Amino acid sequence: VEVKANWKLLAENFQEYYHLPAVHPHLMDVMAVEDHSRAQGTGMYIGYIVHPLQNADTPVDLGLLPNMPGLTKLNSEAAWFHHHFPNAMYFLLPHSLYSIVIEPTGPDTSIEHVRLMVDPAALEADDVDTIIQTMWEYYELVNQEDLDICAEVQMGVNIQQYQGGRMAFRFEEPLHRFHNMVANCMTGNKEIPKGHPKPYDFQKKLNIAK
Repeated sequence: VEVKANWKLLAENFQEYYHLPAVHPHLMDVMAVEDHSRAQGTGMYIGYIVHPLQNADTPVDLGLLPNMPGLTKLNSEAAWFHHHFPNAMYFLLPHSLYSIVIEPTGPDTSIEHVRLMVDPAALEADDVDTIIQTMWEYYELVNQEDLDICAEVQMGVNIQQYQGGRMAFRFEEPLHRFHNMVANCMTGNKEIPKGHPKPYDFQKKLNIAK
């Protein structure tokens, strides 16, 4: 997928979720903003979890395909989002994984390589071709909404008078982490960013020790 945006804007868009109500209002009944939590360990990545997922008559509802094998109760009700520095990211739901690899092609252009994966056992489900096709189209809808808003942001940052804005730290701490990783790579600093202390907030909420 060709995108009129710098690869870093695409990465930043993935790393924050406060744009959901404005850009993906149809997702709010599936994964509300308040159900997102940071789950950040040490390493060159950004991580967060959505728990619990809610069924809302969408093509990604739980139960439409069998879950991947061996999931804990938590993971059978949650979605994980990881951006692996510099340019790979994925949405991992109990039944599917949607991956994106960003290929930079210019200062304000990129190509996204996307793939949808399910457990091989899911291919035995009734009407599986229709379910997967509909699921793919929904993931693509969500992704295209992101691409469109990133292209608009790119036009904004290209304006010479633009001097940048404030960071909303509650939501944009992952972007700060990402910016530091970019800066470290550009300056030859091989520091591995540290993670948050455990238990994470979502673990405290669910009374999970580790």
